[in-house]
Amino acid sequence: MDECEDADKNPNCPYISQINQQGKDIREIKLALIGENMQGGIVAEIQKFKMLWKVTIFIAGVSATGLIGLLIKFILKI
Repeated sequence: MDECEDADKNPNCPYISQINQQGKDIREIKLALIGENMQGGIVAEIQKFKMLWKVTIFIAGVSATGLIGLLIKFILKI
């Protein structure tokens, strides 16, 4: 492999090009994960999903408890 003259100034050098591409890739991954305003992207979507899931589980639990209570009252005719 030949030495690349002025490697720090020549973007055509293979390893400089690779470093630049990796930097671009990292910026794209960061943007996808956290978004432009640090409140978007995949991380924010997962947080929203987790909150929705917790609310759904809570509502389902309360509903199931109420339904069981009604069934007991109906069966025992209290």
